[in-house]
Amino acid sequence: MTQVGVPTLLNHTRLSSAIAGLRRQAESAQTEVVTGRKASLPLKLGAGLFDAQLLRGALDGVEFQKEAISRFIIRASVAQLALEEVSGGASQLNAELLAALGRGDEPAIGVSSTKARAELETVFARMNVRVEGLSVFAGDRADQNSLSNFDQFISDVASLYAGATSAAQLESDLDFYFNDATGGFLTSIFTGGAGELNSIEIANGEQALATTKADDPAIKDLLRGLAVMAVSGNSVRSAYRDAALTNAGASVLNGSDGITEIRTRIGIDEKRASDAQARVEQEETTLVAAYNALTAVDPYEAASRLQALESQLEASYVLTSRLSRLSLTNFL
Repeated sequence: MTQVGVPTLLNHTRLSSAIAGLRRQAESAQTEVVTGRKASLPLKLGAGLFDAQLLRGALDGVEFQKEAISRFIIRASVAQLALEEVSGGASQLNAELLAALGRGDEPAIGVSSTKARAELETVFARMNVRVEGLSVFAGDRADQNSLSNFDQFISDVASLYAGATSAAQLESDLDFYFNDATGGFLTSIFTGGAGELNSIEIANGEQALATTKADDPAIKDLLRGLAVMAVSGNSVRSAYRDAALTNAGASVLNGSDGITEIRTRIGIDEKRASDAQARVEQEETTLVAAYNALTAVDPYEAASRLQALESQLEASYVLTSRLSRLSLTNFL
């Protein structure tokens, strides 16, 4: 019978303890392979841990700023596209209608009137565009649309047109409707807020808005001109109608010019955001390099270490398996 002594059992116990240690080392090595970072930073960095924590905090701040700039750029891009579309379409329509009016082309005037209503619907839709669930042109009531009640809007302007006896009276009535706090536009059509949509910090202390509101004078001028075109173009030709259409054309032109100014302002802020983005990315590159110098592990070295530990564990498990076959009978 093979004799097995007490030292063999003691070796078994010691081997089990060694395996547990190897397993912990392997788990730590595996973490380093997966994350690319040193495991147990407090143990491995010592006094350098504070520097690593400062760098990590700075990187978190940079990431937050990058997200804010990205949100601004997206919002600005959406606003620019919406404003470009409504301004471009209205300007083209305005040129067509005034040309038709100048040559007395009634069928063309009628077609332009129909197009004006369609263009109005486009303006309403674009003014209600959303980014991240927020209505871009609704100011500080971004949880809802900026413009509503399209049919009522058309009906209101049609009533004003029908009730006026001259172009001068119509202009006065329209001024009240669009600009007075008790006028129909501000009480029933514009459903945004009195304040602006929250600005976004694109750099330390630098705020940018990236949009305007649907009650901006330029937007109202555009809506006003298109609405008069839509309700009057198919009416019987008269000096009043022609004067109303001419004034509507001027209103659309003013609105288009105003929107160009708005887009220019947004473009300036977009340039600021682009510059800030470049600075933040450069700062991030520098911080990442410094943080990696403290916390990163060489991937090849980490993988080799893990492989070596796994080989040791495998050999240890085999030895443990052999020792575990010892029984009390064999020992005795």
